[in-house]
Amino acid sequence: MPQDAYALYHQAKELCAMLAGGRVNKIAQPTENEVYLDVYAGGARRKIVLSANAAAARVCTASAEKENPPVAFNFCMLLRKHLSGAVLESVSLVGFDRVIALDFSVYDELFGGAKKTLYAEVMGKYSNVVLTERGKVLGAMKTADIGEAARRPLIAGLEYRFPPAQEKFAPNDARLAGALAAFGGGDLGKFLFETVAGLSFRTAEEIAYRFGETGAFDMKTAERCYRFIGEFLFSEEKKPCVRYTEKGAEDFFVRPYESLGGEYRFFPSVDEAERGYFEEKERAGAFAALKNRLTECVKKEEKKYEKRLKIILEKQLDCKDLEQDKIKGDLILSNVWRAKRGDKTLVCENFYAENCPEISIPLDVNLTPQENAQKFYKRYNKQKRTLKAVAPQKEETLAELEYVKSLYSEIALAEDAAALKFVESELAAAGFLKIKNPPKGKKKKTPPSAGWEYRIGGFTVRAGRSNAENDFITSSARGKDIWLHAKRYHSAHVVVEVREKKADESVVRAAAEICAYFSAGRQGTKIDVDYTEKKNVKKPPKSPLGFWIYSEFSTVTVDPDKHEEFLKVK
Repeated sequence: MPQDAYALYHQAKELCAMLAGGRVNKIAQPTENEVYLDVYAGGARRKIVLSANAAAARVCTASAEKENPPVAFNFCMLLRKHLSGAVLESVSLVGFDRVIALDFSVYDELFGGAKKTLYAEVMGKYSNVVLTERGKVLGAMKTADIGEAARRPLIAGLEYRFPPAQEKFAPNDARLAGALAAFGGGDLGKFLFETVAGLSFRTAEEIAYRFGETGAFDMKTAERCYRFIGEFLFSEEKKPCVRYTEKGAEDFFVRPYESLGGEYRFFPSVDEAERGYFEEKERAGAFAALKNRLTECVKKEEKKYEKRLKIILEKQLDCKDLEQDKIKGDLILSNVWRAKRGDKTLVCENFYAENCPEISIPLDVNLTPQENAQKFYKRYNKQKRTLKAVAPQKEETLAELEYVKSLYSEIALAEDAAALKFVESELAAAGFLKIKNPPKGKKKKTPPSAGWEYRIGGFTVRAGRSNAENDFITSSARGKDIWLHAKRYHSAHVVVEVREKKADESVVRAAAEICAYFSAGRQGTKIDVDYTEKKNVKKPPKSPLGFWIYSEFSTVTVDPDKHEEFLKVK
């Protein structure tokens, strides 16, 4: 990504213009790699995030703060001690490297005025935030291991050293023109990346693409390239944007890169583009993480019920010969005159079978014929009791397993983290999942949500986002309301609230298309959707969430459509 000195140079200029003279009101560190400064500047409060997260290192404004941990991190306490109430004098890029300096003036009642600098090193996995005073380290967000500390110690009291510089030339270094003269032709982007300091490979490729020459440089061409690089990097011509691909937000730029093309969304400033990009990536990351966590939880429950079902089926299999045991007991008693204690087998005619074939019945030599018969009867009765006991267990386990499998569809159909939260709440209510950091104090019963709400042709249409919402929507519907469900698929319950009116065919069809969209068949076409009046929909006793049965229904075949134009924004 081009989070390089080029982007940071313009970002620092914008932050300086926005924040210079502002006062630090509040400092927070919600995670070990992120610090938030609440700065009052220009008549407005602004939240600034300094992140040393390897995948999201940045310095920019933030829309909102994250929740703070119960106990503050040591670095946060250090910043509060030294920067609370401080005035932010300037924000600048150090040289042309990926280091932003935030200079503060602090008044101390004991020592008077003091200058302190907070350095944000935006360098991927080597990113860090370091607080200094008069060139001495006061503390760092990340402390180095022994090997790294020997090369660049970040220990309180020692001199602060900038990250080791690469053997490259700054774009405003006059010697760069001479270095460019060494280009012998070929891949200019790669050559610029290896020669010019502070550039990402993508930015180097963009400069090469715009310069347009790939042949060997003479001194005149090298000087022209040197000037072109300076004009590109330090020009005030900006068009901040975020580039999108099929996977979503791919990167942010000071201006669109002609070498890449693609779809761009534009912003008023580099800061807003950077903020929008990282917040969207964080939302996508949080969504993916929550989705994976819920999926793993459902998998765990599915395995548990499958194991339970396997045990039940094995018990039923063990009892498959129970009638044979009863027959053998009856045959022993009918032929008791043929057997005596000590016999190993009894051979007799099986009058329960056609043509009365001979059967050989094993006997316990230590028991009398009557006792052997009772032994078979006892086993028969035990197996009969087992079958009677496991029958409802099997039915219940199959229902639970079907319910658990329906949760996969709920997770797959969720389009954002908010929708997944409904599934998470459902899993927690079912006892499948423990929610991290539950709210303290007395629990308040949260009323069920009424799901997605649409307004179609004067009718209110509701669609559930979870089994719990499906139950609430269906149970709340009145007798004449139209209830819809996709045939052969797990789907949302959709209800058209007709009240005293009659819904025409177009309303029912639109509701069916919504139902098909919120179903496991979303990716297909020609989905059959059943619909009937609510009075024909019943919930069996002790059935799991979302399970209802219906009768006297009609079917309409539709293509899935979310119909956002009818969606009522809450």
